[in-house]
This record gives sequence, C-alpha cells and structure tokens, in this order.
Amino acid sequence: MYSLRHTAISEMILAGMGSYIVANLAGTSDAMIEQNYGHLKHSVLISKLDRVVML
Repeated sequence: MYSLRHTAISEMILAGMGSYIVANLAGTSDAMIEQNYGHLKHSVLISKLDRVVML
C-alpha cells in the first residue's frame, strides 16, 4: 500500500498539482509533501522552462 501511495503522490506532484491539494488528498501535511516530494517540482519546472520559446 505504501508503494501505491508514494506513486500516486509522486504522479500528482509531477502533473503539477499543488502540494496543499496533494497533502489533503493523501491525509498528510503540506510540510511533509514538500519535504519528501518537493524535489519532483524541480523537474516539472525544468520541463516547463524547456518549452519556453525566446524570440
């Protein structure tokens, strides 16, 4: 069950869902989500920046 929960939280963060919403859905605190899954937001940010076209 832990692996399923971890995967679901990771996928939600990677999809761009806010950590507050993910925390509410997972039944935990926003601080715990940021502490354990915050590094995933970096990859989302990088992928979004890669799509920016500079004219």
